[in-house]
Amino acid sequence: MRRTLIWRVLCLYGLLLLGCVGMISWNARADREVSVIESREEAQRRADVSLPVRIEFQDAYLGQGVIDEEESLQRVDELRRKFLSRGAADGVPDVGNEVRMTGHIVYLNGRTQEFALGSRFWLGGVPYGSGNGDVQNIMRTILSGLVTPQHLSVILPHAAEVRWLSGGGTRVLAPDECRRLAAALLQAEPLDKFDKQLQFEVRQMRPSAHLRILLHAPERPGVHLPDDVLNLDIYENGCLALQYLGDTSGRSLWSAPEVCQDWSGGRSS
Repeated sequence: MRRTLIWRVLCLYGLLLLGCVGMISWNARADREVSVIESREEAQRRADVSLPVRIEFQDAYLGQGVIDEEESLQRVDELRRKFLSRGAADGVPDVGNEVRMTGHIVYLNGRTQEFALGSRFWLGGVPYGSGNGDVQNIMRTILSGLVTPQHLSVILPHAAEVRWLSGGGTRVLAPDECRRLAAALLQAEPLDKFDKQLQFEVRQMRPSAHLRILLHAPERPGVHLPDDVLNLDIYENGCLALQYLGDTSGRSLWSAPEVCQDWSGGRSS
């Protein structure tokens, strides 16, 4: 009788032990098979973790360009993410004639995404924005790399007209003069943003000469679109002020003594 009781107790302990082992095994297997259902926002974040490392684009007015500078890439990425968070625009047709810029964004993970800019921002064929300030901001950020003396030197020889003005005199530059001016512009350097005194001095001065660059022939005689016009002010202290009328960012200041020496008010050739 006593032996039977002992066997019963041992069997009970054995059953309990097997039950514990079974529960532990089931929990471990269940943990491995757990599926996490992400929110829409989390899914978008996971799909959008890669950062842009290069932007290549073609603008209808200023030509071809590349952005690989970190600050500009970060600004473009901030605006891109803002568009994505707001969702696609409703009732917008496919990319059409209103687009002035096309290109692609290269991401850190190797992915490439096509984009277009006009009244909307098309990303991978999907329209975002509604012609508001953010669309203009992303276009301004991308174009900023083309509003420089160095890029002007590229497009200058192909411009429809380059007109030199000083005092009461004005004339259109000949092709060989445009090429010579383009070569000199390559040497221009941005004024140090901490050199406030020199910037103040330039802003108080009157330019000794002015260059008006018309990129394309007008659709109607004498009527030029702002997007087709660049202004270059030349100062006697060796500085330049470059402004693109298709943008509201204002003038950028540059140091270019050679340009100022050859194209100041005292000389025009």
